[in-house]
Amino acid sequence: MTQQSDLLKVIHRFASFYQSKPNSVSASKLKASYMPHPEPSPDRQRQDRSSLAEAHIWVSRVTTVSLEMALPALLGHWLDKKSGMTPWLTVVGAVLGFGLGMTHLLRMTKEAELKERISKDQSSKKPNSHSGDEK
Repeated sequence: MTQQSDLLKVIHRFASFYQSKPNSVSASKLKASYMPHPEPSPDRQRQDRSSLAEAHIWVSRVTTVSLEMALPALLGHWLDKKSGMTPWLTVVGAVLGFGLGMTHLLRMTKEAELKERISKDQSSKKPNSHSGDEK
């Protein structure tokens, strides 16, 4: 009971702290929030990213897929301990996680191929300075 009351006190202090602060919104923030920003092309987005940002994106993807594969098996193992159905829920979780992870990997591969194909098509459609209309 004391932990709940301590938690409520902390939440109350946190809420009162943020209610006492004045809301200051600058004109530049308002202008930026109302001004439409054109979406950059995929080629432009790729060029604007640093190699560190690109690495961060791939680390995030790999971590996501690995957790998709591991967490169902861990959940199955935990449920096995609770219910006493020794290996079966772990096996079901592992198979389910493997299926989810592979589905996500295949989807990411298709998206990457599609983006690459679109960027190649856009670069080939750019007008050339030397056209074949000359006689």
